[in-house]
Amino acid sequence: MSVGRRQRRSPETGTAPELAPGLYARLDGVDYPLGHRGSTWALWTGHQTPGFTPTGFTKHGTRRFFRTVAPDEQLECFRVARHGTYRDLTIEIVSSTPDQVVAVSRDPRSRDAGFSSIDRGQWSIALRTDDPDLRVTTTRTAVPAPWGSAGS
Repeated sequence: MSVGRRQRRSPETGTAPELAPGLYARLDGVDYPLGHRGSTWALWTGHQTPGFTPTGFTKHGTRRFFRTVAPDEQLECFRVARHGTYRDLTIEIVSSTPDQVVAVSRDPRSRDAGFSSIDRGQWSIALRTDDPDLRVTTTRTAVPAPWGSAGS
């Protein structure tokens, strides 16, 4: 999964949208997606932010910004996972927008529920977030910083 995920606070609205699944680090009270830039770890955002460097434009025409993480920097890191059920099927949410989620199931019964095959033993479906059969739980788990002497 790419690091092109939303921030915790939207600079335009000040709201706190649901974080997409993935690895994050908190800097100055804002949660940023955490990923690699070459061989170093970096915080990522789609908004011009002080201390972040622009990377140019993506193939979709959006601009990305990054901030390299120093090997000795102390940031709170965590992993976000979203899972739940849809029509009694266990699912994992792999991406989302405010109106829609993409759910993946490993249950063969998901074919009968309208899921499409994406890999051997895996099926996916796009669902509206207001679907009455959809139940999602978001789990935020603290993890050690993956950079520095402990990992990279």
